[in-house]
Amino acid sequence: MQCSVGSRRSYSCRPQLCRHDVSGVAEAQPAKVQCLVFVDAFIPEDRQCVLDLLPSEIGTHFRAVAQSQGGGWRLPGGEGQLDLLGLMPGEEREFVRARLCDFSRAALRNRSFFR
Repeated sequence: MQCSVGSRRSYSCRPQLCRHDVSGVAEAQPAKVQCLVFVDAFIPEDRQCVLDLLPSEIGTHFRAVAQSQGGGWRLPGGEGQLDLLGLMPGEEREFVRARLCDFSRAALRNRSFFR
């Protein structure tokens, strides 16, 4: 895989770990990860969580949705998530809708701890 960072650097690597959320695997097992590829990702600093990177209104909305529709811990998949992703009606929105699932609110609150 050829990866570009801005227009200045280019890297070649064979991705070994491709997921939506690597949850600290790269930090816990750095010798086993040759490179990381972040696609449409939040990249927090040390001791930050995703909610720290979003406007506070979004966090408030997520908490309210989790409390009213998700037993306090999950964000149900649905039109609200598609809207939040900015997907307009059409083929892309339908593609994502067919694969959309509930999302744990804890994934947004867990803080990253880097060495």
